[in-house]
Amino acid sequence: MPAAPARRERRPGRNEPCWCGSARKYKKCHLATDENADRVSR
Repeated sequence: MPAAPARRERRPGRNEPCWCGSARKYKKCHLATDENADRVSR
């Protein structure tokens, strides 16, 4: 079984730059993906 991906310590705010380095706002880039991953992992 593959190891679970490492979780980021703190998510950026909705209007901060995304953690992936895309220069897009977090809410327009990875917010939905991260929220979905949290729902699945619970």
